Amino acid sequence: MYKVLGTRRSLLATTQTELVRNVLCNRWSNLTCEVVTIVTSGDEDRFKPGQPVPLVAGVKGLFTAELEEALSIGRIDLAVHCLKDMPAACNSNFVVVPVLERDWPFDVLITRPRSSPSLEELPFGTVVGTTSLRRITQLRALRPDFKFLETRGNVDTRLRKLDSGEVDAIILAEAGLRRLGLADDRPFIRFSLSEMVPAPGQGILAAQCRVDDVDTQSLISGLVDNCVASAVVAEQAFIIGIGATCQTPVGAYAEVSNGIITLTIRCSAADGSDKTIDLCQSGPQADSASIGASLAKEAIAAGAIQLLGLEYSKRC
Repeated sequence: MYKVLGTRRSLLATTQTELVRNVLCNRWSNLTCEVVTIVTSGDEDRFKPGQPVPLVAGVKGLFTAELEEALSIGRIDLAVHCLKDMPAACNSNFVVVPVLERDWPFDVLITRPRSSPSLEELPFGTVVGTTSLRRITQLRALRPDFKFLETRGNVDTRLRKLDSGEVDAIILAEAGLRRLGLADDRPFIRFSLSEMVPAPGQGILAAQCRVDDVDTQSLISGLVDNCVASAVVAEQAFIIGIGATCQTPVGAYAEVSNGIITLTIRCSAADGSDKTIDLCQSGPQADSASIGASLAKEAIAAGAIQLLGLEYSKRC
């Protein structure tokens, strides 16, 4: 059996795809996989600082549109993504499943060598590079004096901007550092769940194939971790329930332990104020979807639509 896996060209994307390829080939001895790289709009980093990202396909669509086109025309059989880069509501022409175990899901603040080892000790007015409103609002609540500079691009690009002195620190998902083998080489400050609630799907890899490609679906179904799948269901049910987009300052993280799933969410103010809505709910793992939907309703009742700057009529 022969399959073609597609990936973005960044080092992190190709590393993650090789990880999936190796697991697939180790499980099925008769399987041969080729990996091809595809340049996406999000990798081109062509947007100038201060220039809004075009929302034709949504910001997350910038990282997936070209891969989905390659799937559609049969150039590739399978695309590997970071789940957090994908819209919660996916194209019905494709099947998307979480694969493998979830890596460390939380955010880290990466500094240059010889920087202070704790958030409290970083200098007044430290310049942090990020484009994520979720990260900005949550970090500003911890250090109101910090300044933020729009910093786009993949992990490689953002690390270069840090090393060149363009910014004093950047925020990344620790999962990416671990997969690149940089967790021991880069000084960073790890945020706890109470300090910064991660993006939905952070730390999770997703495999995407055509809905009519039964063979490929069968292959990737063997890579699904039930606990991770339940976490994805809960997090996405919440996001869809409140109608959040990729630019909405909302975090959602679900964890399963002994058959019980716990979903933690944080909605931050779109206007940059320090107001938040923090909610948490636990229940049987089998109720993942209803727990996510329930928290969405609770958040809406608490004023999340207004806080997040969403239009109620546009909720999914």
